[in-house]
Amino acid sequence: MAKRKRIAIGRISTECSTYSHLFQTAADFEKVQGALLVDLVDFSFDLIRV
Repeated sequence: MAKRKRIAIGRISTECSTYSHLFQTAADFEKVQGALLVDLVDFSFDLIRV
């Protein structure tokens, strides 16, 4: 049986400028996984051939 391949996606983004109008909250650092994560990534995973 062939071993199933996996794709890992990670990203950390922060804005540290005091002049920014964007504020971060604890919700910005929540773990997202599964189908919800795939929906957030701007990439068509259907194009990957295994």
